[in-house]
Amino acid sequence: VHGGAVGHPDRAVKAMERILAIQPENLAVARELLPIYEEAGNWSRLLATNEVLLGAAETDEERLSIIGEQVRISGEKLNSPGQALHWAARAYELSPDSADSRAAFEAAAERADGWDELSRCFEARIADEATDDDERLGLLARLAAVARDKLFKPDDAQRYYRRIIDIDKGNAEALDALEGIYSSTRRWDDLAEVYRHRLDATDDRDAQLVTLRSLAALQESQLRDLEGATASYEAILELNAEDTAGLTALTKLYRSRGDWPKLADILHQRLDLGMEGRTRVETLFELSKLYASRLHDFDRAI
Repeated sequence: VHGGAVGHPDRAVKAMERILAIQPENLAVARELLPIYEEAGNWSRLLATNEVLLGAAETDEERLSIIGEQVRISGEKLNSPGQALHWAARAYELSPDSADSRAAFEAAAERADGWDELSRCFEARIADEATDDDERLGLLARLAAVARDKLFKPDDAQRYYRRIIDIDKGNAEALDALEGIYSSTRRWDDLAEVYRHRLDATDDRDAQLVTLRSLAALQESQLRDLEGATASYEAILELNAEDTAGLTALTKLYRSRGDWPKLADILHQRLDLGMEGRTRVETLFELSKLYASRLHDFDRAI
């Protein structure tokens, strides 16, 4: 080729291209064309020639190197985010456990707004039996963040976070995210379920108290579930018998529900905690009336 086209580089290139068209397996010619296309800025031809080399590559390392070039050419030279995303997805599918491949794929998706392609590939990886739970959790967390922060689809986001909870019931990030989503969308039943997940996921007394207070307030004010709220406040007192807010709330609930024996017990508890002054007098007076008129225990009413 070179001998017949000395001084005529264009003719030499055309000759090599004809050879490659007839002999696509001629890798020596393909490699010789690469720097020529690079120097000439013939990016489309460079992509096509790289595909020839990609088809003949024998190792994943070779394939990833060629695909990396395709990503570079598509994104930097052709200014084609969609094409760059296509190649970045190829690299991720070839090497899904590579942090570099995943980072490049996510960056390409960001530039191309290609979240559907990212979701497709990540879902395939999640479904793969070879994928461990740690990797699944990371992929689901990323998909949830994309749905919430990029696509503004809280319903999709909460479904991903729920899948995280299915794998790791105490996942704090997912529970926090679900709490935020359900609070902002006023999905009170689902929010109550999140609080129950929190309770099941920890043995820490202080954490349980915080969650029980939130659950009880939600049941009382939003769900109008007085029975559930009563049970939650009672659980609070089992953990901390001196919880002032719990004692006060149960006093009101027992009074409104007409649960006179429990009301009497809770009033005694409050007195035992050192209630003083006018409040103590009022509480003693209420207890006296309660025993006389509701419980018919006249000895204790005196």
